[in-house]
Amino acid sequence: MHAGAPSSPWGVALVVGLGAFTLWELAGLGLMTPQAGLVACTALLLGYLAVEIRRLHRASPRLWLMNPAVLCSVVTFIVGFGISNALYFFPEEVLLSLYLTPDVTSWMVRLMLLVLVGAIAMWLGYWSRSAMALSAWLAGRRWLDRLLKREFTPRPGVLATLALASLGSRLTEIGLGVYGYSADYDRLIELASIRQYLSYVDGLGRVALTVAALQYYSPGLDVRARYWFAGLLAYEILFGFLSGFKNEVAMPFVIVGLCKYLRQGVVPWRWIALFAVSLAIAFAVIEPFRAARFGQSSFQGTSVTSIAGTMLAATVTDSMEPADAQEFEAGLLFLKRISMTHIASLGIEFADTKELPAGSPGFLRDIFLAPLYAIVPRVLWESKETTRHGLWYWNEVMGLDSWEVKTAVGMSPFTYLYFAGGILGVALGFFALGIVQRAWADRFLAFGTSGAIIVFLLGLRVLVIPDSVYYTIVVDLVRIVPASLVLQHLVFRR
Repeated sequence: MHAGAPSSPWGVALVVGLGAFTLWELAGLGLMTPQAGLVACTALLLGYLAVEIRRLHRASPRLWLMNPAVLCSVVTFIVGFGISNALYFFPEEVLLSLYLTPDVTSWMVRLMLLVLVGAIAMWLGYWSRSAMALSAWLAGRRWLDRLLKREFTPRPGVLATLALASLGSRLTEIGLGVYGYSADYDRLIELASIRQYLSYVDGLGRVALTVAALQYYSPGLDVRARYWFAGLLAYEILFGFLSGFKNEVAMPFVIVGLCKYLRQGVVPWRWIALFAVSLAIAFAVIEPFRAARFGQSSFQGTSVTSIAGTMLAATVTDSMEPADAQEFEAGLLFLKRISMTHIASLGIEFADTKELPAGSPGFLRDIFLAPLYAIVPRVLWESKETTRHGLWYWNEVMGLDSWEVKTAVGMSPFTYLYFAGGILGVALGFFALGIVQRAWADRFLAFGTSGAIIVFLLGLRVLVIPDSVYYTIVVDLVRIVPASLVLQHLVFRR
């Protein structure tokens, strides 16, 4: 897939690493204000990622926008820890009026330096001999070639089966009170053993949309394929709103855009524009719903009509505010939502200044146990970790342990790995991620058949947006590989 890197990535990594070390020392000696440190770290991060993305584009121009390392650089690094840092340079009174933290701390600068370490390690892992060796090993598995389907025409009735299974799972989740933002925390804990399986079946709706989009953008399209494509797109958008998560509203447009790019090799500008519009609409609808969801005593998270009615009423009420105020507030809140710098930095401060309290998650242990977590069901291993890290972070690190509030917060994979092994943990964790990204792209993206694309897309989200609970990356990949191979075999014709 690659023609070879145009130049050695180690030289650039060394220069950027020395720059990061210099910033670390200046910040530690107090010779640089936190604001200046945040600007310098952000600029260094964005510049480094631009160089590496350009390097990959020159080495492998075909479908380079779909490469997991490129997408991870954009989504996780540039968006989550890059452009979103502009939030901290608005006037203090504006941020305080929206209950946002206006101060840039030295711990935020330290966090950004760890983000730089992660970015460097990921790209070095991607270009490493280990990544090439793993890619070569996967390329030699001829049984995998025989197993992957080549046709883009699905079997009769498969789209209906996937959609109905997804619908049944989502309605069951709503009825049990464990669906999306409307879920009840106590029910989530109580039903943890079956919730993950419902979530997998829930995801079959996105699989159906993916199959329909791949067929839609293939030669010889028939009328029925158009209807299925339009219907499944509308279905996924509808349940995206009901989930109460903005990314679930925008995800259908991402899926369709990626499928068009994969099949036709052209940048899907229309779907990129629709993605941006969908995010704006989702923000306008979901933010008022979230406030109303906890503010109304009559709200029932186990009723579709209650969820939809609350969402509609909250949106209508919110739309009565002055338009200019809405747009400005929505813009700042959007930056707050996508920025992880402040929240993630709290964990760095906690790790450097305090001992982990009794009962804390086993951060390093869980990474090594992750393959077992993936294959051993909870009914046989009752003490298996429950990914309680978000609630633990909320209570122990952020100090928000009120019994009236039961919620979780993402600490970022950088913070998790720092708890697990310090700077070395961050470097090794993202180096391993880069290796898997390279092997995944070389084996499945480059192969280009229907089965390979399904496997590639099902694992893409895990590799592009590393979970804040890092070990779940291993769990998800161990489960995705066999499940996706079976799924693509059942979905497509011979």
